Parts: sequence; C-alpha cells; structure tokens
Amino acid sequence: MRAILFGLGNFFKNRQHEIRKNRSFEIVAFSDNNSQLWNQDIDGIPVIPPDRILELQFDAVIITSTYVVIIRQQLLNLGIKRSQIIFWEDYRSELVSGILQIHYANYQVDKNGKKALIISTRLNYGGGSLAAIYAGQALQQKGYNVVLAVPDGDEKFIQEWVNNGITIAVCPALPYIKDRELEWIWQFDIVLVNVLRMMPCVSIIARYKPVVWWIHESVGNYSLLSDEYSDLSVRDKLSQVQICTVSTIPQRLFNSYLENRIDAILHYGIPDKRKVQIHTKNSDKIVFAIIGGVCSIKGHDIFIEAVKKISPIKKDNVEFWIVGKNDIDKFSQKIVEQASAEPAIRLLGEKTREEIELLYLDIDVVVSVSRIDSLPIVMTEGMMYGKICIASDTTGTMDYIEDGINGFIVEHENSDDLSRKMEWIIDNPEQLDKVRKRARETYENYFTMEQFGIQLEKMFGEAERKQRNKNSIVDKDIEKQGAE
Repeated sequence: MRAILFGLGNFFKNRQHEIRKNRSFEIVAFSDNNSQLWNQDIDGIPVIPPDRILELQFDAVIITSTYVVIIRQQLLNLGIKRSQIIFWEDYRSELVSGILQIHYANYQVDKNGKKALIISTRLNYGGGSLAAIYAGQALQQKGYNVVLAVPDGDEKFIQEWVNNGITIAVCPALPYIKDRELEWIWQFDIVLVNVLRMMPCVSIIARYKPVVWWIHESVGNYSLLSDEYSDLSVRDKLSQVQICTVSTIPQRLFNSYLENRIDAILHYGIPDKRKVQIHTKNSDKIVFAIIGGVCSIKGHDIFIEAVKKISPIKKDNVEFWIVGKNDIDKFSQKIVEQASAEPAIRLLGEKTREEIELLYLDIDVVVSVSRIDSLPIVMTEGMMYGKICIASDTTGTMDYIEDGINGFIVEHENSDDLSRKMEWIIDNPEQLDKVRKRARETYENYFTMEQFGIQLEKMFGEAERKQRNKNSIVDKDIEKQGAE
C-alpha cells in the first residue's frame, strides 16, 4: 500500500519509530498544515502542502495527528475519498489485533468474586495511570478479581504495580476492539473504561457487558464526541453506559458536546500512606514542591516566576523543588535553564512512586498551579500527608479547598498571587498546623480508598441496571416480532 502521512506534530513524533518501522505500507510523502515544513524532506521523503496530495499516486492518507475530525473534513473537502482516509490508531489496531501479554500478580483470587476489567491508556507515572491502579486496588478490597488492560506502558511502572498485586494485560489493539479482543473480554462481569481517549471501545463493549466510562481529561479532543455520536440514533449507543467524570471540569467539557449527558462525579481515592511513616524530615528548610512531568499545562513557568519574586532574605531557609520528567521539547528546556539560574530551585527529575513517597516526607508545601487540571493527584496526596496545599483556581481541587482554611487557592496565570501566598506561608509557620489538620480531614472525608470503593460500586450498580434495562427492551422487541 502506498500511503501519504498527514500530521507531523507531537502525535507523529511520539510514534515516529513505530510508524517508520512498519513494513505494511510505503510512505510516498508527508503532509502537514504547517507551511514551515513544506518543501523539506524526512529521510529523503518530501513534505508537501495538503493541496498537492491529489497530484501523487497513493492508496491511502493516514492521519498521524490528534486533530482527526478537522483533518478528515479537510481531506474530504480536497476531494479525497472517505474510504482512502485512515486514522493511524485504527490502522495500527488492525495489525496488532489478538496480541495479548498478561503480567500476573501474586494476588489471592476470590473464587466467588466478580471479575472486573479496567481499560486504560499507556501506563506511566502520570495521574491517569495512578487513578486506574487505585481503582483496581479499591475494587480488590471490595472482593472483585481485577485485571487492568492497557495498550502499552513503562516497563518499570508495570513491574512495580504487578509486584503490588495488580494483574496487568498489555493489549496493543486498545482502544479498538475486534472479535479476538471481545472473546477475551467476555469473561468479565463488568468493565471500567478509564479516560476519554478510550472512547472507541466504550459503545462496542456496552453491547455485551455493563460499562462505566470514567473521564478525567481537562483538555483533549472532545470534538471527537460530536463526530462519533453525531446523530441521535448513534447516541443511543451510550444510553446503557454509566458515564462519570473525576471532577466538574471534564463534566462541563463533556456536557458541552453531548447535551448534559453526565450528572455523576466519581472522584478517585488514594491509599493512606501517612500512617506508615517512619521517617523524619532531613532539614529545617521549608520545602515547596511542584510534582509532575514538566509541561506548559502544569504551570512550571508560573512557579519559577513566583519564586523569583520572593524576597532573597525570605528564601534563605527555603527550597523549591521541581519533581518530574524533563522532556526534550522547547518548554522543558526553557524550564531547566530558568530553574538552574535560580539557586533556591532544585530539579529532581522523574521519580518512581516509592521515591516520591519518600520525598513527600521532606516536603512542606505541595503546589499545583496548572493552567487547567481535572483533579491533580498531587493535591490529594498532599492532603493525605497533611501538607499545605496550594492549588490554582482552574483545578478540580478548588472544589474541596477553602482558601486559608484547609489549603490555599491562587488565581491561575498569576505568579504575583502565588508569590504572595508562598511568602505568607514562610512568614506564618505558627498558623499552619490547623491548615494541615484540616487538609488531612478533607482527605479522610472524600478521598480514602474506602470512600472510593463505595462510589465505584455505586457506579457499577448503575451500569448493571442500565444493562438490564437494555436487555429487557431487546427481549420485548424479540417477543413482539415473534408475535407478529
């Protein structure tokens, strides 16, 4: 097959090795809407403007971008046949359908327990992966036999959680479901589909099994909802799915595309690690920490700018930590340069969960100044450990924080506001114990694993009820057809 690949942004870059080693098609050209890339070449293959695609001989245009809906329409407008337009993830899933590698955990199976399948995206040290892992643990505590299925994942992360009792199945075709995947899924009693990006498998599995679709994304290609469920007859596919979001932020986003479809919030829970602490703080310095992969949406630049504005005298006994993976993009490199120029800032890089848990014992204040974030797990961890938490007003955490009472809220994009709050914390240590205590109480009231398990079972009950209603309607239709 002769193919033109359309899209050379981050989606393509993150999959470039996999795409280029594929031998099932020949790349005759690349294309992109970025005019600065035109008339260049990649390994001798030209990059052409979109309006030149029809000048070439090709069998398919493969979209290698997250902007699938927009690009598909653009290609149709150019006169390219719909049958010739393929999304890379669709194409890839056909090639790997039926491949399944299971990493079995040493966990005591309950022979009488229900079988629950959790489907999630690539496993890494991000919040979405941890939410899926903790859902598995909460369900195990409720007596479910759990398998977590993902398309791929960080090997270290997978082994870490297999050792902690979670069986993980690597199924490269996900989120696309073919007959061979359905044969394996059939053994489970209920399925939890984690995050918006797993959308392609939701309505297919819901034909046969109760499904809870749990959405986390505060940004993302929500327009795919309109494309996938554009007419009412197709939207009926979701009628038997119990859809919920982790906070009000993705709830508003989802409902803006599918007319107030979601009314259920399922915030995650996290294990209580504070009660097993045996470590004391290593120094008398006050430590502020921003935790998570370095990227624009997490607001690392706002954090650094705020640190610069704090009086040098006040910073004598203070450290500011940046904990998380530094990528090779321009933003990450800029953050590294800026942080390295500020003596009070320490760049600690990516850490395992075990290493992060040890770091928390030396951290006094956890900071999340994300430009938008559904429910940053670092804020919940901070409350669990009884730390001072600072959250921007564009995070889902603000729904649980009363400014100055159990944490602090800062205006998004406002480094002056963050700097003032950090200075107040440095200047008023005697007033912080009650804030820490109330932060811990917030965790106990909303985010324990016990609370999480209760809410998960509630969502499962709703999904099972909807499935029964669907089956009842189908049975009545069959009876009616038989009578006629």
